[in-house]
Amino acid sequence: MTRKIKRLNPRKLFTLIFIAAAIVLPAGAQTSAHRAKTSPVPASASRERAGVAAFRAKVEKILGAADVNRGYWGMLVEDADSGEVLYSLNADRYFLPASNAKLFTAALTLATLGSDYCFHTTIESRSAADADGVIHGDLVLVGRGDPNLSNRVFPFAKKAERDGPPEKILAELADAVVARGVKKISGDVIGDDSYFAGGAYPSGWAIDDMLWSYGVPVSALEINDGVFFLELHAGETAGTPATYAVAPSTNIYQIRNEVVTGAKGSAQKLSVSREPGSTLIIVSGSMPVGAQPHSMAIAIDRPAEFAAELLKNLLEARGVVVEGNARARHTGDEGAW
Repeated sequence: MTRKIKRLNPRKLFTLIFIAAAIVLPAGAQTSAHRAKTSPVPASASRERAGVAAFRAKVEKILGAADVNRGYWGMLVEDADSGEVLYSLNADRYFLPASNAKLFTAALTLATLGSDYCFHTTIESRSAADADGVIHGDLVLVGRGDPNLSNRVFPFAKKAERDGPPEKILAELADAVVARGVKKISGDVIGDDSYFAGGAYPSGWAIDDMLWSYGVPVSALEINDGVFFLELHAGETAGTPATYAVAPSTNIYQIRNEVVTGAKGSAQKLSVSREPGSTLIIVSGSMPVGAQPHSMAIAIDRPAEFAAELLKNLLEARGVVVEGNARARHTGDEGAW
């Protein structure tokens, strides 16, 4: 069984390159290099393209504001067709690019793989099911880097739209297994992310980022964008515990709910913590009576294990007997595919 996704053709990759980064410095620590390199590069020596002067003035006003001018900024604006430099500010300096790095990652991916590249996520076994529907051995979910094993609707503009439950794609694969006549698996259900080599976390990531959606580990097998949703609901009366729901749900993580319901109109204060390497997630704080449900996207720090456990649950819900366990297979493990 194979999951294939065809990527959308971009209408135009770049019409404008705009890079800005800042490192906050102590008050008064603006360097002479910063001041010396704030002059824009004009379109030509004798003529400046319409709008560039206004753009420059607006940028300088923004960067000259209190607090903002304590940072160190870099910017480069070019015409994508001609390569003409329309505006430049500290463009030859090194910065930590942060989220702007996605622009280069996307450009390299499209240039290398092409816009029609298909990612293949497969469910495999050493042998087919026998006449009784038994797979003698393991069932392996093999990830190869598909970034969208989720229920996202594409394309989207300002926010993500979703179609169905977070485990939608994995449920489709489970349905395909059942459609092949599989009734029993004598071995384990394995999540294999060995297609990617290297570390799960790039150097320089802050440890407190690893709890959230923007800090998920690098893996060839990411279900639901590498997160699960923890949704909190206030109780009906003050002093009662809040309730919660998890989706998609597995037995990988344990939730300790210490959130209580506060008086109507009181402030909502919530916190979440998870020690590095721990499967225990602690939520605490308060939600006022009548508050809207509050959803948080929690990073799955063991994506292959999570995918295997979720697939096992989905198969069992469809009547497939799994005699083994759910486990992961990583780069370098014996039997990695």
